[in-house]
Amino acid sequence: MNDNWIPNNIYINNDKIESSKKISLFIDAWDDPKNTKKGPLHKQSVKEQFVRYNNKKLKIITNKNNIEFPQIIRYTPEPAASGSTHQKLEIQDKLKFTKINEPFYSKWIIIDKLYFVYPLPKNASHKEKELVKKGYYIPKLTTPDIDNLQKFLFDIFQNLNHNKKLSKKLPMPFISNDGIIFKINDMCKGYGCRAGTYIEMKGK
Repeated sequence: MNDNWIPNNIYINNDKIESSKKISLFIDAWDDPKNTKKGPLHKQSVKEQFVRYNNKKLKIITNKNNIEFPQIIRYTPEPAASGSTHQKLEIQDKLKFTKINEPFYSKWIIIDKLYFVYPLPKNASHKEKELVKKGYYIPKLTTPDIDNLQKFLFDIFQNLNHNKKLSKKLPMPFISNDGIIFKINDMCKGYGCRAGTYIEMKGK
């Protein structure tokens, strides 16, 4: 059987991964009274948007096949909107070297580590609390979905310069677009001693 379809190495034009630009960054979780679910923020899914509006009168839309369905109202909840601005400002403050005229990453990106860390719930067991104190990371097996967590972060990276407060400091995006992120080596969500997002990345 021919196994040539299984990738063994990465080829990125003439770039050498060893000489890429590397960044390690910890983004503290947004601590706001209105944000009842402490921890990293996530991108809202269509399902969540519909559930939030299911008690209101929705406009009924008919498609070309005469099938009726309720209109999904797309919006950004206040905690997510405020949290996005907060995280943009925090990232900008930590990336002090990014006063540049072109995106810091514009060709490709590999993410070596991406950890979304939440505080332990109040009903956590004594054993879990002790493990977290010792530096262990306990998997979080409930919502939000991990893809919505990463999408929220990548959108912030791509849109850093879209906020008027940031435009003078960062004239160009941190990354040209999130499509250049082609590999994530280690990504997980869980409970830890410090809530926030930790990322190690490299690229050109």
